[in-house]
Amino acid sequence: MTRRARRPLPTRRRALLATVLATSIGAGCASTTINTAATTLPGGAPPTSVFTARGSRAELLDQWQVELAVLSARLVDNEGGTPALARIELLWDTVRPEVDAGHPDLTPGFEAVMDLTRTAVERRRPADADKASKQLRDLIDAIDG
Repeated sequence: MTRRARRPLPTRRRALLATVLATSIGAGCASTTINTAATTLPGGAPPTSVFTARGSRAELLDQWQVELAVLSARLVDNEGGTPALARIELLWDTVRPEVDAGHPDLTPGFEAVMDLTRTAVERRRPADADKASKQLRDLIDAIDG
């Protein structure tokens, strides 16, 4: 059995993913809102932030790809799989109408990615997160042509 060579991401996409990842990690998400007025919550719970999905279809899909790319490591380290899944669900809910309208034949593929992502988080299976990430990359490539 031979291993199939992984297709490298196009340079434009690689640069965009690197920018999105660096922005997300370095400066935090621009769409994250933190209530700084609340210093302490009852029970000592930390303040929460609200994630809002904004941007063009391409930006939302790239953001989804970034979330999936780091989900495997989060699952291994047991660091925030459920919040990551919530962000991914929101990204899919936001971009779905455009995918349904422009590429209805790809919608089942995106649903399969979501099912695999849910399974990865619910059963803490990093390999499923990696599979979902690869499938999403292939779907994004199909949209971009």
